[in-house]
Amino acid sequence: MGLFGDAQNVMSVLFYVMLFTLGLDSAYAWTETIVIAVKEELAKKGIKRPEWQLVLILCVMMYLFGLVFVSRKGFEILDMVDMFIGTVFLLYLVFVETFIFNFDYGWRRLEAALKAATIGNKGTPKGRTVFPSWLCRIDFHGTAPLATGALFLYQLINLGRNNYQGYPMSINGWGWFLLCLGIVISWTTIWKSAPGKLLPIEEDPAFQEIFSPEDKEVGNGDDDEVPEKLAGAGNDPGEDDDFADNELGADAGSRQPLDDVDGVAKKQELVA
Repeated sequence: MGLFGDAQNVMSVLFYVMLFTLGLDSAYAWTETIVIAVKEELAKKGIKRPEWQLVLILCVMMYLFGLVFVSRKGFEILDMVDMFIGTVFLLYLVFVETFIFNFDYGWRRLEAALKAATIGNKGTPKGRTVFPSWLCRIDFHGTAPLATGALFLYQLINLGRNNYQGYPMSINGWGWFLLCLGIVISWTTIWKSAPGKLLPIEEDPAFQEIFSPEDKEVGNGDDDEVPEKLAGAGNDPGEDDDFADNELGADAGSRQPLDDVDGVAKKQELVA
């Protein structure tokens, strides 16, 4: 602050006001998320309480939990939580999310979602495509799960061999407890999860603009195949050709378009 000269006091106040507002911003986000989750859970059990009471109770509880971080060991506890939860557990969550994206959401749905979200824009009137597709698929299927999984295991093994920052075992013990608690809770949510409700891509209303009726019949929402029309695979052999074609050896010069044959027949009727 000494670099600001006579304005150092003003800059000090502005700096701490900035930190205070940043803290409020994060607190609002966390509070809203927790309040909505608790409110929905209580509603499922038929418990209804005024929202202001619910917000007050949760804010008081979070305030009491936060007092730990302003104690004499508060900085060490904050550093421990940041490492075990903000780093190791976050890597674990991202690793799990990559599997969910690969095996539930899927690459083809990601392409369709990007196209549907950008279709009609000035720069992308027909929708934006993933580019380069081959590199994005490598990241999607390989780099993301392998990198996050490897980093998670590395941090886990490193913490198991050495006490983090040389802190006493009491503080590291709480870190391991919180990490294990988070992993158990995540597996509990997977165990309690209901069957997926994602519609096939061709039936999803969000993607109606990017698929024609023919694409909906040909496409399959469970795999990564592109509809034959979009891939340039040609017409279905069972469809009518544009020409009255005799594939058993008829002379090509004797064939006429179907529209011309109908026109000649109508002219003959009029003359008669």
